[in-house]
Amino acid sequence: MERVKRQKTQGLQDRYLYDYTFANDNSQNPIMEKVHAYVEHWKGAYRSNTGLLFFGDVESGKSFFAGCITNVLLDRDVPILRTNFPSILNQMTGVFAEDRVAFIASLDDYSLLVIDDFHGADVHRH
Repeated sequence: MERVKRQKTQGLQDRYLYDYTFANDNSQNPIMEKVHAYVEHWKGAYRSNTGLLFFGDVESGKSFFAGCITNVLLDRDVPILRTNFPSILNQMTGVFAEDRVAFIASLDDYSLLVIDDFHGADVHRH
């Protein structure tokens, strides 16, 4: 229990994400069936390196779906990191190359990496 609590604190850095659970689902979005299926078949998804990609408009439930998966699997003692692309970029900006390599290697410590808010990662091309 203590290890699960520690993993949850590390994996879910924003406390509001603790409420993103199946118990708090309003059963209005059919995508939730896919979310349940992913959790139910987690071991197979992990073995086959299968992930999910949620995309859509703002307030369409993407973060909630990912949060439900994250919370269930963390409660099952699966090491997960939920972060966002800007945080990853911040970790890699302004550090020495070996620190960047170490940071990227540290992501391997997690069985699942949940990256939210790609919209903050606009790339400008010239």
